[in-house]
Amino acid sequence: MSDQKDPGIKLFGRVIPLAPEPALGTTETEEPHCHDRPPEELQSRALEEEEEEEEAAAAADELLQKTVWLWVPGGADGAAYRQ
Repeated sequence: MSDQKDPGIKLFGRVIPLAPEPALGTTETEEPHCHDRPPEELQSRALEEEEEEEEAAAAADELLQKTVWLWVPGGADGAAYRQ
């Protein structure tokens, strides 16, 4: 390796800088503190949202099963749909 530092990657005539190397003795990645809630509360909310999505999908499926659409040729626009 050379002693020169790489300024970055040249792409479309621009130099995109590379991320600085982490200091010795530190980890490369740290978990961001993006939520103020404890993980258990976040997980329970995610499960609630998943259940709500499943309920909505089931309701949509039930509605589609109860609705029958028939294609009737010769409608005003050439094709009409009736329930």
